[in-house]
Amino acid sequence: MIFVIGVAAGIVGSMLGLGGGIIISPILTLSGFLPSQVASTSLLAVASTGASSTVSYSIKKKISYDVGIKVAAFAVPFSVIGAFISSTLDADEFKLYFAILLILTSLYLLFRKSIRKDSLGHEKTGKLLSNTLLYVGSSAAGLISSLFGIGGGIIFVPLLFAVKKLSMQQSVATSQLSILITSIAGILTHSVLFEQDFVFAGAIALGALAGAQVGSFIAIKISERLLTILFSFSLIVISTQLILGYLQ
Repeated sequence: MIFVIGVAAGIVGSMLGLGGGIIISPILTLSGFLPSQVASTSLLAVASTGASSTVSYSIKKKISYDVGIKVAAFAVPFSVIGAFISSTLDADEFKLYFAILLILTSLYLLFRKSIRKDSLGHEKTGKLLSNTLLYVGSSAAGLISSLFGIGGGIIFVPLLFAVKKLSMQQSVATSQLSILITSIAGILTHSVLFEQDFVFAGAIALGALAGAQVGSFIAIKISERLLTILFSFSLIVISTQLILGYLQ
């Protein structure tokens, strides 16, 4: 079952550029894992998805390496900070903050085309402002990556899409490179701070590794809009369960 969860996370993560942790972390949270365990275990799967997807998208020449590496450079220090913060949260706080993040993620997925359309109307945005948005956003992505174990793709993709004006395919592909680099930093920090169950995490990671290859292959075969709608509503349902768990 753990391996199957990893496969599902890899498929969706690769297709939407979210890293896969957005599926794994909520499941682990609802299963009663501690915040630090959720983040550290999920990040290993996120790194596997990122590595697999990066290879696949690299072959297809969809990755903007200079942008991806610059973004990751700002995210990495905050990824380390996020790992430290995860150790200070209790399970109930984690559920509430994570639920809010998932709701914001679902809204972004549903309206990201509007974000792109709106950004096209502001082509003359100053370079300084654009760079500020990009690198502040990248720092935030690094923080939530290690804090919640989700990889940061929910911030990387819209930043690359709206600020750097990459195509959606390029944004998703480049996001995977940034996710890979950032998640490795988070994994190393979590490994120093906490004792990890590498057998459990490894099963998820192997599933994610396989799923990412499948996701990149079928991305052009099915309706992205349909997948996005179904996935977004699934996140809202999970968010509701997390909030109810916090209130109980």
